[in-house]
Amino acid sequence: MKSIYLLLLLFIVSPCIAVAGEVCVSHNSKSLTEAIALKLSEINFSYNLKNNKICYPKSNQQKYRQIVSEVEKYYRSVATILSTDKIKDKVIAWLKNTNTPYHIQPSKNHSFLVVYSLTEEKASENAIKLNELLHE
Repeated sequence: MKSIYLLLLLFIVSPCIAVAGEVCVSHNSKSLTEAIALKLSEINFSYNLKNNKICYPKSNQQKYRQIVSEVEKYYRSVATILSTDKIKDKVIAWLKNTNTPYHIQPSKNHSFLVVYSLTEEKASENAIKLNELLHE
């Protein structure tokens, strides 16, 4: 009878032990979470997604922070000022057509645009395309 209670106790406690060694992080946007997850997959970093949070072994916290820092260098690296409505409309059409995440902060005379790039390669492509659109 004691062995049944012991097995039952282990069955109840073991999931808690597994979770105790895990860290789950929520980022401020879905696209940033996606960019980080892409980078983690690229380097075979052990993680999983739970309720739009990235969960990983607690022992990898320092490495995770380094990866997030790396992603943040290119994620918001493409930005510009859109000085006319014509340019703004052209750029937004491109972003919507390609399903590229972005943010626009309007002001009196212009709008500030940030293009969110999910990979380093995509940041380069976005910068080139944006430059082309601005100088047509």
